[in-house]
Amino acid sequence: MALAMALYKGQPYLPARSLDCARPFPVEVLGPGIDDLRTINHWPSCLAALVQKYRQYYRQNYCLLPLNHSLEAEAYGIQVYHDRYLGDRLDPQSKRQLDHGPLGALPLTDNALAASLAACQRLSQRGEKICFNLTGPFTLAEQLYDFNDLLGCARRQPASYQAVMAPLVQGLTRLGQAALDAGASVLALADPTGDRELLGPRHYGQVAGGLQRDLVERLLPSVEARGAKLYLSPGLYRGLAALGWLERGPQLAPAQDFPHLLFRETWSAKGLVTESLQGGIYKLNPINKQEKGDSNDRNDDIR
Repeated sequence: MALAMALYKGQPYLPARSLDCARPFPVEVLGPGIDDLRTINHWPSCLAALVQKYRQYYRQNYCLLPLNHSLEAEAYGIQVYHDRYLGDRLDPQSKRQLDHGPLGALPLTDNALAASLAACQRLSQRGEKICFNLTGPFTLAEQLYDFNDLLGCARRQPASYQAVMAPLVQGLTRLGQAALDAGASVLALADPTGDRELLGPRHYGQVAGGLQRDLVERLLPSVEARGAKLYLSPGLYRGLAALGWLERGPQLAPAQDFPHLLFRETWSAKGLVTESLQGGIYKLNPINKQEKGDSNDRNDDIR
């Protein structure tokens, strides 16, 4: 999930979402002149330098982009404001109404997403390994629309719901492919608002699971063609496994090696991977058959 690193006059904020355990960005690394990320998010050279400093400070073997968890929604026109204690936040008053119709293509030029892609390319050209974090389709939808309106539309007007969600899946696919083109070696996908435990097993498949599966299926060929990896958060894996679409393969590494092992040159595994805090890193294998519905919970023991 995307890494948010915001500072306000020397006060560090915790990253909002991240592939690994979230850690604050120390003030002494950034310097006293940076108050927040509203300008940096649109400045590729500064963004690349900031991300590289974060990697060096924590002695990671990879860089994380984007810095902000709200960039996809911002690209669609949602207003972002800077909160002194929480960092960059989405303005709920700027959310769209479902009856305004489906959105168009996700804009990838002249915005903060474009700057993150440009920073990704700069870092890749310097020999850095990059993880590009993607927001899942239902989480993005909830940033754009009212949560209860989405659930009501999914249950009462499924065709209209699919029409609303289809452009989001297509846009996230384009973003992931653009990140791979810019040199990302890992795409990290999580959909916390679309988690099966949050939505409930009865509605998960209809509301979020089918969209998540569609996005993964769209991204996976490009990921494998480039020898890259598509990391699924444990919650996303458990949901798709409960639909009967994914099964866990062999353990690839113990838990203490995550996430740095994903970026080691000597590790040749590619495609779908996930992790368990107790069990380690695992290969994931799609099951080539029709969805079983949401009754198959054989993999829910993975925590």
